Amino acid sequence: MAPDWWVALKVRLGLAYEFIGLSDSFSIRVGCKNGHVTLTGRVRNEYRQCRAEEVAWRVAAVTKVTSELTVREGPDSKQEAHAATAIWPVPPLLQIPVEEFAEEEQATEQAVLRTLHARGVATGPSGVRARILERTLYLLGSAPDRETAQTAREAALALPQVDQVRSKLRVCDHNGSTRALSGAAEAQT
Repeated sequence: MAPDWWVALKVRLGLAYEFIGLSDSFSIRVGCKNGHVTLTGRVRNEYRQCRAEEVAWRVAAVTKVTSELTVREGPDSKQEAHAATAIWPVPPLLQIPVEEFAEEEQATEQAVLRTLHARGVATGPSGVRARILERTLYLLGSAPDRETAQTAREAALALPQVDQVRSKLRVCDHNGSTRALSGAAEAQT
């Protein structure tokens, strides 16, 4: 088993590569104990939050990832990506469109949201949101109860474009308080 410092370093290097030209990689702190990686700090948007977690999962010795990243308010990610290249010119061969969402990813996210809406799951800013990265779907936001959260997960797994679902949903109870309901599920092959 790799030492924890080595695993944390590999995650940090992965973050630096993924977020090249953007400040988010420097605002993410990485901790590791027995292969369990914890990410803390602030990032620009939910897409980057999910992307940072996926980077950590790609490191071979990682057994668990806990994301305590928070999203800060700010300009649209595409505006920032253009501003970053204008401020710090990057040679054309190294320009990586870090915030360009592939059309198929946008289509998959929309398909998930339509499926959830058809099953009676509230979507949007105060409901369930979806972000997909490399066939892994992140369910974000809140659900009114555990059953709705489970319905959202099952509906997402039923789509052929989704191999795995990582739920970051928060469940709101009748008192108005919320609790995290996180977990991962994979599509049956």
